[in-house]
Amino acid sequence: MVSLTALPVDYRRLNQVTQPQVYTLPRISDLLDSVGNKRIFSTFDMEAGFWQIPVHPADIEKTAFVTFLGLFEFVRMPFGLMSAPQTFQDCVDGLCLQQFLSGSVWLYLDDAVLGAMTPEEHLRDISQFLRVLRANGLKLKMAKCHFARSNTLVSSSRLVTSR
Repeated sequence: MVSLTALPVDYRRLNQVTQPQVYTLPRISDLLDSVGNKRIFSTFDMEAGFWQIPVHPADIEKTAFVTFLGLFEFVRMPFGLMSAPQTFQDCVDGLCLQQFLSGSVWLYLDDAVLGAMTPEEHLRDISQFLRVLRANGLKLKMAKCHFARSNTLVSSSRLVTSR
């Protein structure tokens, strides 16, 4: 059995003729600054992030590649496409940020940080976040999710509760 998760596909030619998506990825420093006044943190990692985003039906054939087993096409967004990070960020921002106007969720690609001042607030926000993910078919890698901590690592930076 061949695993497509480890199969490198060279999309350089496709990327040369692709119009880049203009969507700014958040800066980690901005995330860390905005989350710094919270007391309770939970972090989430989305399972195989890009692969959770469907490829538009008209574009599936553009992802085609050939192996000794035959021709294959991706129906989920593969790694290596020029604007894959921007597309993923735009998608999760669109799904999550409109639901969290209180400033309690911060997203960076397939990572999410929820922060709150009180346990009640935090439980409410976690519940709402998980409902949004479930309603949109997004899955988490539970082994990399951490709940209700006073400090946590985010992108190699330690968040410590403000007391």
